[in-house]
Amino acid sequence: MKQRISSLLGSVSACAIIIFLLLSSVDMNCFNTNFFEQQYKELHTAESLKMDQDDLMKATTTLLDYLRGDAETIEVTIEVDGVMREAFNERESAHMVDVRALYQHAMSVRWGACFVFVVSILALIYLQRKAFFDYFSNGFLWVSVLFIFFLCLLGIWIFADFTGFWTSFHQLFFTNDLWLLNPSRDLMINLFPEAFFSNLVIRIILWFLAFYLSLLIATLYNQHQQLQMFFFPQRVGKIRKKSERSS
Repeated sequence: MKQRISSLLGSVSACAIIIFLLLSSVDMNCFNTNFFEQQYKELHTAESLKMDQDDLMKATTTLLDYLRGDAETIEVTIEVDGVMREAFNERESAHMVDVRALYQHAMSVRWGACFVFVVSILALIYLQRKAFFDYFSNGFLWVSVLFIFFLCLLGIWIFADFTGFWTSFHQLFFTNDLWLLNPSRDLMINLFPEAFFSNLVIRIILWFLAFYLSLLIATLYNQHQQLQMFFFPQRVGKIRKKSERSS
């Protein structure tokens, strides 16, 4: 019974840390103003919209402040093609209400996952003492098999049809069509075209993998004997017999 509970805690903590790392990557990259500035330059956003780079960043930081909860509205005045105007209209403002709610919910899930991870690891330490990392590693590897399979399918979908992926994402997380913006009328869709979001999603995945693979390598190293026994049982058996004879 103790071993079953420990194995369950190992899997739960593994799921929790993966969710935490993924949402942390989303948070770090979606609020990286250097990334926005770089994308605007690469996509020639200022030139295509006949805007100044400073006004681009002014509109962007207003949006990011609103998402974080540091601003009450996304009202900001900028100059477009020599005319001073409000950056965002009512439809864009209404859509950002939904985006803000989605972001705040995601961050609640993020910190909830962190709490679950800490509690499950502490419980695992209590039950198994020195062997707690063995149970965590085992759970992490089994969860990783499913997660990597899912990530590969998602990656294939993103690279093969990002438009389809992005449309499905919005249909899943939004209950209205406010996210369907008009490029001739709405500034937001011109600030963040499909190429921008494609680069952002790839960046989020790469940042996540940097943290995730580091943890995966540590768990693989911890579980290398068990993995050898699984994949090469005859070889491990011979090594054990030799060590027993020599002793």
